[in-house]
Amino acid sequence: MNSVSDPGVIRHDISGDVPMSGECWLYATCQGEFRIEPMRLAGTACFAVLWEDELLGCYETPAVAASNLSRNLVHKPRCGLDLRRLGLPPTLTDWAYVPAGSGSYRTDAQGKDGARPGA
Repeated sequence: MNSVSDPGVIRHDISGDVPMSGECWLYATCQGEFRIEPMRLAGTACFAVLWEDELLGCYETPAVAASNLSRNLVHKPRCGLDLRRLGLPPTLTDWAYVPAGSGSYRTDAQGKDGARPGA
């Protein structure tokens, strides 16, 4: 799957790509909100890492996406934001899980580890 080290990864405006479902994982920082969500990019299903709607990378699972983001193994935001200074968590347990069709954050552990509720 695509990663920062993959020379085939191209940064682009995601406005033409459509999320696969309404679920996502959110992490708010003093520099803005990070989001991991399932997306289909160029016909390939992946979990996109976004910062303020800027695509930073695509990965096989939401857990891999969070881990790579925390280790700064994603594209650097165009504004030059240093992701290493934000202390982003390496696991989804510290992210807010928002299930499809919900307008609110999940506060319990179910779904936060990347597993879909009921799985």
